[in-house]
Amino acid sequence: MTDEPVRAPDDLRRKALLFDVTYEEGLAEAVGRAEEALRRLAPTYERWMDEGVEQLHAAYLAHRAAPGTRTAEALFAAAHDLRGQAGALDAPVIGRIAGGLARLLAAGGADPAFVSHSVEAIRAVRRERADRDDPIGLAIAAEIEERVEAALAARPLGSKPR
Repeated sequence: MTDEPVRAPDDLRRKALLFDVTYEEGLAEAVGRAEEALRRLAPTYERWMDEGVEQLHAAYLAHRAAPGTRTAEALFAAAHDLRGQAGALDAPVIGRIAGGLARLLAAGGADPAFVSHSVEAIRAVRRERADRDDPIGLAIAAEIEERVEAALAARPLGSKPR
């Protein structure tokens, strides 16, 4: 056995040809099919995002009603999951806000008022569809990210999460 690297063929286009269709035509067809599939799935994505936001809100209400380790962990999980969903479902503003909230919750000792404001900001952004390039949504996300950074920076060095 030798240690020589395996080289990929130089002309992958030739191998990608679909029968008598050129690469570009085949690629355009494949992209068109993918875009159509995304259009068909869009209502499902919208429903998933709505459900994620409502799960976060329910976790927040449960934690507010009965603060404790279990409800705090559920709130963190909901914020963390929503951050991930937002990336996959093209909701970057919600992802930024949920990500900041998750970071703060993971660090422990998050200010209850800030948690409330973050959850309500996510709900408002979703309700108003102020995501993606909306200047108000972007401003809200930037403000929350700044406050999260300031809160985390204000912690004493070496402090442990609660």
